[in-house]
Amino acid sequence: MNKTTTSSKTQRLLQTRRLALGLTLGAALGFAPALSAQFTFKANNTQSLNTADSWVDGVVADADTIAVYDNRVTGPNASPLGGDVGWRGVRILNPGGNVTISGGTLILGSGGIDLSEATADLTIGSTIDFLESQKIKVASGRTLRINNLSRRGAVGLEFEIEPTGNVIYTGITDWLEGGFINAGSQLYAIHNRTDFAALEDNFLNARVLPGMEVVPGSYTPNPGIFPEDPEDPESPLTLPNLPGDAAAFTFLMDFTETSSYGGRAPGNRGVFNLRFNTHNPNFDEWLVDTAAGGRTITVSSVLVTENVGAQNVRLGGPGFIRASNTSGGLQLFQYNTQGDLILSPGGALNAQAGTRTLSKHGPGRVIVDANATYGGATAVFEGVLQFNRIVASPNHGMTVHNGAEIHLSGATLTIAGMNVLSGGSLTGRGSITGNVTNDGEIVIAGSAGRLQVAGDFVNNGTLRIQNGAFLEVEGTFVNNGTFDYSGSYAVLPEGWENNGTVVPGIDGEPPPVAIDVLISSLVRDGDQVLMTVPSVEGYAYRVERSNTPGVPTIMHTRVTTADGNGADADVGTDTIRDPDTNYGANGTMNLRNFFGTRQQIAVIRFDISELDEDHLLDEATISVFFPLANRTRDFAFYGVTDETLDNWIESGEGGITYNNFGAFQPAGFGEVNFNTAAVTQLGVMSLGNMGSGVTYTTDPDLVPLGDFLRGSSNELVTIVIVVDTNHQDGEFSIATKENANLGQVDAFSGDTIIPPTLVVPTLESFADHQLNDPYVAIGPPQSGTGEDLTFTDEIGEAIRGFWRVVAERD
Repeated sequence: MNKTTTSSKTQRLLQTRRLALGLTLGAALGFAPALSAQFTFKANNTQSLNTADSWVDGVVADADTIAVYDNRVTGPNASPLGGDVGWRGVRILNPGGNVTISGGTLILGSGGIDLSEATADLTIGSTIDFLESQKIKVASGRTLRINNLSRRGAVGLEFEIEPTGNVIYTGITDWLEGGFINAGSQLYAIHNRTDFAALEDNFLNARVLPGMEVVPGSYTPNPGIFPEDPEDPESPLTLPNLPGDAAAFTFLMDFTETSSYGGRAPGNRGVFNLRFNTHNPNFDEWLVDTAAGGRTITVSSVLVTENVGAQNVRLGGPGFIRASNTSGGLQLFQYNTQGDLILSPGGALNAQAGTRTLSKHGPGRVIVDANATYGGATAVFEGVLQFNRIVASPNHGMTVHNGAEIHLSGATLTIAGMNVLSGGSLTGRGSITGNVTNDGEIVIAGSAGRLQVAGDFVNNGTLRIQNGAFLEVEGTFVNNGTFDYSGSYAVLPEGWENNGTVVPGIDGEPPPVAIDVLISSLVRDGDQVLMTVPSVEGYAYRVERSNTPGVPTIMHTRVTTADGNGADADVGTDTIRDPDTNYGANGTMNLRNFFGTRQQIAVIRFDISELDEDHLLDEATISVFFPLANRTRDFAFYGVTDETLDNWIESGEGGITYNNFGAFQPAGFGEVNFNTAAVTQLGVMSLGNMGSGVTYTTDPDLVPLGDFLRGSSNELVTIVIVVDTNHQDGEFSIATKENANLGQVDAFSGDTIIPPTLVVPTLESFADHQLNDPYVAIGPPQSGTGEDLTFTDEIGEAIRGFWRVVAERD
């Protein structure tokens, strides 16, 4: 009886101490919490958060409590929930390192997630269930990473994210669908992730409420770089910000999260300000994809800083980019002189209505590698703006300012006029349908150089047509400056006016010239052969096939994990696939990704000693048979580049596990953490919900294997396959070389059950084949672009070494 009484007193004392701590903490932080707003403090350990040992004085956080991490935690802390746990909120103050919470479901009340005073970052891998409307607060320089979110009822989330504070959301739920972001909240940065495309349907395409806006970012150029105010070299460059309304939500996308970004679609609603301010060490270039299906993103500004370094930034994908319909239009701030900003949407750079201008700032180069239609003027204030294709802005002109340049790379400009100011320049090869006024310098050089002007041309500056280039003017031509076309060609209107200096050349068109060109690569694509031909501007190319009869031999080399030193096994970081247990003797490999709960990974090895230079490695594919596949999921393929890891043991003593394989680093429960020094991502493909019992083959365009296979010096390659989409119900298995049903035909699909197989095509010619006339063109000629051209021929007609290339002046 006395023991029971003592226990009750102790419990009441702990409750009283918890309330006192809450009031003291609230006073210290400058607010007076309600009596129900209690606080409890994390102890300096990694015990499960639903146990008393995990908390100071044994007071477990609950639905009436805000859980606090402060300096009592002396280093980084990663603790599991230990189950489904309900807290009023969570607050990060000044622990000794970053905080990670994983596993289970974290149910939060009105206290929200508070990093407003934090000196460390917070990652919540657990599912978060919001019971009440609340705020998410993140201080400058801090990062909050959150996974799956859900809600109960019409709760709202209001963000208070300071400049340089980040919220990274990696889940796939409908938590922001409809109108569940409160009007008037500020969202400073949305960062890119590999599953960014999945976000577009439930976040970026959500209905936008009035009053929402983004805090504009600012960038202070380094000394000597073009400032916003030329009279003040220290003035910052401020990104434009559109006022929020029911129709337009301006997003500032700050691309600094480099670990896994290789190109994703940012959605088709809202107006985007894109800022790139760091080098991405994990990919060749920054890539933002427009979405398929004719979808459009509207862009107000793009800023690329010199911090990006020797790397391109590309806005690509199959969709459209639309210039913002504001006074600033589409503003391109390119301060990086080591890499290019490339606009290459597969649709076009367009504007459907209104006046949308395009302006180029900064010393770096911007390349518009797409057809462009916009209803405003173009101004280049500094650096190079290059056009590669067709530009249609017939009612507006282009202006090149002092120190700036427009370069034409085979482009056709349908514009009102081109005005090259003093100190500006126009170079390259192309045609202009409007008038041209030159007060600066125009230089067209080389045998591929060509400038055609359909309107009137007034030269007040310097006009140089050099080294076999060609100038043609259809309107009037007046030279008031220096016109030098010595050693080159010009077709000018009869009676053209000269008031300046002329160094004459050849009047008339240049003759066609044939040049020798070699086919640089040859690959098989289904029933066709693809030939790559390097080109230069100013020439038209055609490929001809010898008419000598012959039938080619098409072969595929198939290498399975059962061949040579091949192997297959799966590993994991959960209770089904323990990270310290080997599963290499099983007949199937499990694949699953339920973050914080299930993580199962396939590891396969191919012996490629039979592959030689006659194999078309760029067309190699991987085929696997799925006994179980119950969801549509993305699969990511990784290649192990550290060849010291290739001789892993499949099963038995020393057999491969997650923890003993050097391609991985330690990870939490149900997670995967790659050793980026030993592994590179090869590509990602989506597997539709085809059902179980099917064979899946990679697409060489989405999972290119050529460079990885060529890079092998030990004749072994190891490939890791993971499910790239987080979902609790997605389960998959792949047949291994130990599968008891190999060689049998699946009753559902009719596919033969196979072990993991590397398929490499080869195209072989007859040894006695001769190249004889006559030759026949295999398709229409193509104009040179300065880049590779692709020609195709039917497999039934093709034999390696069967073709020749003819190039003539275009």
